[in-house]
Amino acid sequence: MYFNFNTIGLIGVVIALFWYYGRSTFNYWKKLNVNYKEPVAFFGNVGDFAMFKSSFHDTLKSLYEHFPDEPFGGFFQMRTPVLLLKDPSIVYSVLIKDFKSFVNRGFELAYPNKDLNPFSGHLFLSEGDRWRVLRNKMSPVFTSGKLKYMYEQIFHCVEVLNKFIENDLKNDSIDVDVKELFERFTIDVIGTCAFGLECNSLKDSNAEFQAMGVKIFKPTIFNAVRVIFTAFSTKLLVIFKIPDVQKDITDFFLNVISSSVTYRRQNKIVRNDFLQLLMELQNTSRNRKYDVDVQKNDVLKGEEFDEIDVAANAFLFFAAGFETTASTLGFCLYELAINQDVQEKLRQEVQTVKTQCGGKLTAECLKDFYYMDMVLAETLRKYPPLPVLHRESVEDYVIPDTKIKLPAGTKIQIPIHSIHHDWKYYPNPEKFDPERFTHENKVNRLNGTYIPFGDGPRYCIGKRFAFMEMKAALADVMTKYNFSPCSKTQIPLSFKHGSLLMSPKNGIWLNISKIN
Repeated sequence: MYFNFNTIGLIGVVIALFWYYGRSTFNYWKKLNVNYKEPVAFFGNVGDFAMFKSSFHDTLKSLYEHFPDEPFGGFFQMRTPVLLLKDPSIVYSVLIKDFKSFVNRGFELAYPNKDLNPFSGHLFLSEGDRWRVLRNKMSPVFTSGKLKYMYEQIFHCVEVLNKFIENDLKNDSIDVDVKELFERFTIDVIGTCAFGLECNSLKDSNAEFQAMGVKIFKPTIFNAVRVIFTAFSTKLLVIFKIPDVQKDITDFFLNVISSSVTYRRQNKIVRNDFLQLLMELQNTSRNRKYDVDVQKNDVLKGEEFDEIDVAANAFLFFAAGFETTASTLGFCLYELAINQDVQEKLRQEVQTVKTQCGGKLTAECLKDFYYMDMVLAETLRKYPPLPVLHRESVEDYVIPDTKIKLPAGTKIQIPIHSIHHDWKYYPNPEKFDPERFTHENKVNRLNGTYIPFGDGPRYCIGKRFAFMEMKAALADVMTKYNFSPCSKTQIPLSFKHGSLLMSPKNGIWLNISKIN
């Protein structure tokens, strides 16, 4: 009996300590005098998302609505305290005006060790001075002048897309999951424009690039385990050697990119693409590694930008570019199918511009698609690819017009989707209305209320490339096909639970028919 009582007592102490640990951070917002939503041990306020019962944007929407008349509010992402920003003026301050205080995204990496976590050093996750130098060195490839050289490669992929649709059409009509269709298209575009590779995703439904691309963002047990382990401590990820990206995905991209770099160097091949820029950056860092004068002013300070860094940033370009662009095109066609008047108006603009360009669209012609810009802008308002922006204070920061001082290291989230669907800024937000983005309406819009690509120095570096790709694809399909709802079309759309992105639960099924 004595042994049993001691055992029971020990178990009780362990449970009490376990429970205390799960709630040990929950006084954070109370101490700062910030209103917050009462959390649940370990899961904080994101239990439904962590348990695959909700999408992340719906979880944030619930939190956004919990503070109806307040400019911000506190919540807990598992055990981590996070400030949810609602007021556009504060959003503007964090992203632009006071950017120096929020230069970092604040993602906690289990281990920035290249051997254990090879893709930890890419631009999106880089912080401080390293981010500034990488951003400065990578930006030139995304200028309008550089992108023009990639247009012919994009248009080649558009032609392959058109042939793929034509081959599948039966009786001049077919039902298609346009989300999956454009995933294949965007993978082919990035493969050829970024790495000079023929991915053949449109021609081969079993293409490895397609499979790996989809796997990156698919909600899995692997991702769930990472979330649960992170709730306790990122040290558990180190102990059990759980990387940020699954090993088979990492190995695939490391092998593909390493092979491409080796082939180019051996055959002295130079291309106007993203991989070439990374290779040149690697060469520069090698030459400067032992240059003391350069080290004084160079953020890398002698640290070599090696092949793993090349692979990490190439992986980022692929992962960030294919899913988000494919989703935006899919959502756009979904809204055009439901709003046939908008689709017809867009089609007329495409036909007019195409005629003015002598029947062949060039990179220069794309800038004349004013209504298409409005359609895409409204699509990105209603369906922002990333529903949230992350920032972390790198120094103590007093929130504007308050006495609240955020300690350095405080996590901040800006709920893009919730702001884009706020009646105060967008009346009847569920209505698809491109007229919100006329020149006059854009000029009068509040700063901080439209941020699908982020804003400030850390806005999406691939924005221009994405728009060129989307506009080229839309310009082609609009003149050849009509898109309409079919028996499989889900109205309204539902979204995958446990997904960080806005990913439709059952795809985006539409009917595609030839235009006579």
